[in-house]
Amino acid sequence: MIDIEFFRDLDLENLLLLVPELVETVGCKQNHPGHNWDVFIHTIKVVEQVPMDLTLKLAALLHDIGKPESKVIGEDGFDHFWGHEEIGAQKAESILKRLNIDESQMNAILVLVRLHDTKIGSNLSEMERAIHKYGKNFIGKLLVLQQADLICHSEDYCARKLPKWQEIYDLYQTALEL
Repeated sequence: MIDIEFFRDLDLENLLLLVPELVETVGCKQNHPGHNWDVFIHTIKVVEQVPMDLTLKLAALLHDIGKPESKVIGEDGFDHFWGHEEIGAQKAESILKRLNIDESQMNAILVLVRLHDTKIGSNLSEMERAIHKYGKNFIGKLLVLQQADLICHSEDYCARKLPKWQEIYDLYQTALEL
């Protein structure tokens, strides 16, 4: 069983022993203007960005675990990771079971992994539907994970995408007030 204390002083060596599936992310380059780091370093930076909440820490840890398996070089010459969210969720499920994460928390983490790159609530009615479908706390966690992921991309990419994230977060806040 893993608990939040594991993430207080994250030991990368122990992490790779506990979750050996992460080894293939080490050195997995992301040749794309949106990224500065390999998948592993990006992942650790996202883990460091999210608050001390076990669901968020585990979702951050596993959000890109499907990237090595889905990596392709596109016609544009850049690396792409189409479908990494679903591949990652499948891998995450076996990891979370092995770590004895309870079913309800595991399900939340798996949906976060699946949706971490999905733009939700581009208008107020869409945001309200998302909150109705997933719950306000879940949408809040998804937005926190998405912000952390975004911040850990390249500076230019972040500068372009962060204002849109803020608009979506503002819609979330407005929906909560209704």
